[in-house]
This record gives sequence, structure tokens and C-alpha cells, in this order.
Amino acid sequence: MKEKFKNTFKNIWIKWKGWSLRRKIFSIVVLAIILLIVLKGKGTDGSVAETVKKQTLTRTVVASGKVVSSTDLSLGFEVADTVRSVEVQVGDKVKKGKIIASLNSGEERASLNSARGALLSAEARYKKVLDGSSNEEIALAQVNLDNAKKDLESTKKTQDTLVKSAYRKLLSDGVVATPTSSSYSSNTPTISGTYTGVEGVYTVNLSSGGGDYLNFSGVENGAAKFSTTSSQALGTKGLFIIFPAGTTSGQLGSWEIKLPNTSSANYVANLNAYNQALDTKDSAISSAESLVAQREAELNLKRATARQPDIDSALADVITAQASVDSANARLEKKILRAPADGTITKVDIKIGEVSTPQKEVIVLEDVENLYLEANVGEGSVTTIALGQSVDVSYDALPNQKFSASISSIDPSATVDGTVINYKIKALITDIANIRPGMTANMSIVTAEIPDVLVLPKRSVEDTTEGQFVNFIIREKRGKYKTEKVAVRTGTKGDGDIVEIKSGLNEGDRVLWIPETK
Repeated sequence: MKEKFKNTFKNIWIKWKGWSLRRKIFSIVVLAIILLIVLKGKGTDGSVAETVKKQTLTRTVVASGKVVSSTDLSLGFEVADTVRSVEVQVGDKVKKGKIIASLNSGEERASLNSARGALLSAEARYKKVLDGSSNEEIALAQVNLDNAKKDLESTKKTQDTLVKSAYRKLLSDGVVATPTSSSYSSNTPTISGTYTGVEGVYTVNLSSGGGDYLNFSGVENGAAKFSTTSSQALGTKGLFIIFPAGTTSGQLGSWEIKLPNTSSANYVANLNAYNQALDTKDSAISSAESLVAQREAELNLKRATARQPDIDSALADVITAQASVDSANARLEKKILRAPADGTITKVDIKIGEVSTPQKEVIVLEDVENLYLEANVGEGSVTTIALGQSVDVSYDALPNQKFSASISSIDPSATVDGTVINYKIKALITDIANIRPGMTANMSIVTAEIPDVLVLPKRSVEDTTEGQFVNFIIREKRGKYKTEKVAVRTGTKGDGDIVEIKSGLNEGDRVLWIPETK
């Protein structure tokens, strides 16, 4: 390559030497003209001429954030021991308080039972002190109180039974399978039985693979036996399913079973009956509790003649025994992992038989149906953002797709990382389909859009203590400019380092930017 260049340059030099003086001068002039054309708009000192234009000025704040769940909990055991049970898997929805995993806890359960026995013994001694220090009226008052407490417990059980019965009727009456497509209506199965679970939806599927079973999911996940001659159990909640004669297990089909069936003719009546049962329960229990309180007051009045030191000592034993029960229960709870809130299990990193590590994350619980975006915005941009502003969003995990959100909160205080000052903003997501917690979100917020305004690059405007000025070009020739200082007034700063010119210049005017020299 080097040799080729030398040969080319040698050939040009030989030709140059053979040219006449006139031809040489002409070639130099042409090259100079070309150079001037290339350098048009630039001064010999590196300055650049800019033209005042009229256009739409847009100001955009860009931030990189992530998808956050309103509930995002990393759960782990407080102590080390062998894992006894794992009650959930990824995708399960759980309610607050549900046991989701547990460790071996034989010693803790034994300690709790022992503490409960000691409490019962202390309570018996306390009662004996009261009985031994009381006359027959105290004993009668105690019987009345005991009877009132029994009545209260009986009332609770009775009312709970009535409420459960009304609830089961509400969920079980008029239960039908609804096809997810009109093409499945010809072989829609019949649902029967008394449902004993909670509100929810079963999804029943037949697949083209055939076989003796069908799949169901939703309230429960599993398989049921396929039959057109006898009703078969659908899960463990009391429902049964049978398909019309002529249906084969190889046919395609998908149906939903909603519990309760709000379209049932008896739904409103059953709902009213259930609400009435709840009201009746509250009223009955309240009345029974009032009677217990009355009987307790009567007993305390009769008990006034008992020796107070003996009563206090026996009561202290009861309190101490109760504290032992509470302590034993607390130790047992350290071997149990409960859901601290409603949500969906998104990670399970533990198996039965493993030894737990204290405070290590083993299960993650998130609310995947309530998501929002979270990002940091610099102090120079946060003042341009307002609540309710729309946000254009794209996700790294979903390329070439556009989404929208809206600003829901702006932190009033800053987070400082070295010399960088940021403010945290949050934006509500309008469409959570396919969106998962932890995804990277690219957020674009248009904070200003002004049409048909005069603009210049911001670098062309000099900010001084006396005001804002530009180098206005009054004459330009062959890359050389004559300028004068002209005062201007600027407005909104926009994307691409441009700024609005409110006064001092007109469209088409030319100004000169001269770079600073060190």
C-alpha cells in the first residue's frame, strides 16, 4: 500500500512539472474555491455561523427506570434448620397469613404444649383461690359466667355454620360451565355438587391429545376423569363434572366455571341471604358478648370479699404462664414462614430436606397485578415534571413496542450520590400485560412543546451579568465575518441544545458562535 501511494504521488508530480505556469495557477485557484466551499459557515478561528430558524421546540426529560411491584417481599427464615414443608410454587396466589413453608419444629411444638398445660394449671389454681375465698353467691355468679361464655361459644359456632351454609349456597347455586368459544358450546359439560371453597374461577380444558382425563386450573390445578356417563369429582372443593353423551376426550374444548355465577337467576337472592346471615351473626354474637360482660361484672361484685393477696398471687401465676405460652409460640413461629401480605409467589429457592440459612431469601412474594415505574431524575429536570404528565415507555424486554404511563408521585426530598443529586419519580402503568417486576423501562417525558418559535443553538447566546447577547453578523465574505453585539431575550430550552429566542432577532438572521480559547 505504501509503495502504491509513492508511485501515485510520483506520477502526479511528474505531470505537475510538465504543466505550464498558467495551468498551474488555474489549478491552485480551483482548489482554493473548493476549500472555501467546504469551509463555508466556519471562520478561520473555528467559529460557526448559525441561522435563526422558526420551528417547533420540544423539551423532553429522559430517564431509565424499572418496573416495581407495590408488594415486593423477599422472605426467609430467622433460624437454621431442616426444611419440613414447602406449601407453594411459582405462580401461586396466597392470602396474608398463609403458611408457605416450615422447618422441623418438634421441640418447639412440645414446648408450646407444655406451656399451655402450665397455663391451664395456673388458671385452675386461680379459680380455686376464688372459689375457696367466696361464698355460695360467688360460686353461683361463676356458674352464670361460665354458662354465658358457653352460650357465646355456642352462638359463634351456630352462626358460623349458618354463614358458611349461606356462603356455600351463594357459590354453588346455578353453577354452570361457560365455553370460552362458541365452537365449544355443543359439548359443554354439566356441573353439580356443593362448592366448599372460596370465590374464584375454574378453567377446564380438553386437548386434542385425548386420554381419560381433562385438565383444570384456577381455584385448583389438576386433572379430573373424563366421563359422559357419571359425574366425576372436579378437584377437592365439592364440585362434579359430566360431559354430554357423544363427547369424546379427543375433542378440543375450554370452559370457565365462575363461583359464584353472578348470572344465575337466584344470585341476588342468595347474596342477600348471605349478607343477612352475616348481620344476624354479628347481632347474635354482640348480644352474647354483652351477657358475658354483665355476668363478669356480677361475679366481680360478689368476689369483693375474697382475700386480695391470694387472688393477686394466683393471677400473677396465670400471667406468667400466659407469657410462657406466648414465648413458646414465638419460637415456633420462627420455624414457620407465613405470607405477610396478599400476593403472588414469583420465586421459590428452597426444597424439602435442605438446611435453611438465617435471613437468606428463599421465597419472593409480589403483587404482580399492581405495578408501577420508578426512576431517578436529575435536579435540573425535576422542576419541569408535574403530576399527571404522560410518559412514553419502552422496555428492553419488549423491543419495538411502545407503552404509556402517567406521573403519580415525585419525591419531595433528594437522594445524593457523591455530587449527583436525583429525585425519585413514580409512574402508573396503564397496561400491565406481559410486564414483569424488575424489567428495565426507558421513560420519555415531554415537558414542553411550543410550535412555530424562533430558535438558536444555546451555545450562540452569551450569558453575562449585563444580559444575554449574540454576535450578530452584519457582513460576511469568504469565511470572514463582521459582527456586532445584539441583546436578546431567551425563553424555553429545548432538546438538541436549542433555545427559544423571544426578542432581539428575526427569522433568517445570522449569528456567529466563537468557541472559547484556553
